[in-house]
Formats: sequence, C-alpha cells, structure tokens
Amino acid sequence: MASLPRAGLATARRRRIFIVDTHLVSPDMDATVRKWGNSLAIRLPRAFVEELGLGDGAAVHLSLTDDGLLVTPARPPAPRLEDLLAGVTRRNLHGEADTGLPVGREAW
Repeated sequence: MASLPRAGLATARRRRIFIVDTHLVSPDMDATVRKWGNSLAIRLPRAFVEELGLGDGAAVHLSLTDDGLLVTPARPPAPRLEDLLAGVTRRNLHGEADTGLPVGREAW
C-alpha cells in the first residue's frame, strides 16, 4: 500500500465525513445489574426508552422466557362498562341508527 505524504494524509483526514445516528436502536445491548435499596435494578438505555415510549414511572410487564427476562410496556387495563357509561351525557348521546331491513334471521 502506498503511503501518503504527511500533508496528503492530513488533507484526506479532513475530508472524511462520519455520520453517527445515535437514535438508531441496536437490537441488543449489555447492561449491569445494580443494587437499588433491597432490590436489584437494570438501567434502561435512553434509546430503548424512547423507542418504547416509556418515561419515569411507566408500568412495565416482566415475564420469564426460555431465553431470559422479557420486559415489555404494560397494557392499560381494559375499560369497565360502568366507567364508559359514566361518560354518556345528554349532549353526547346519539339517536337510533337505521341499519335497514333484516337480512338473515334477526329478530327486531
């Protein structure tokens, strides 16, 4: 390999452009388990937290798999019928909707 003169090497280095996208999330990353009070904790990398839409105090679901520990965002609880009906008012209550004549063996 031919060597560049010192001035040529410096010029070549100045012309290089490096693009580093810190928002890309690697599919895996190593972390360290640390003591936190009477428990153990793992710090979540910022890129993972942003990708999952988590924040301080966010609920997560932990499950053991054959491969290890799986951490996923917790699903919000299903709404209860009582809570949904409590939101119905005269103002947002709509009238009946005509769906046409019966097509099968419906009893109207």
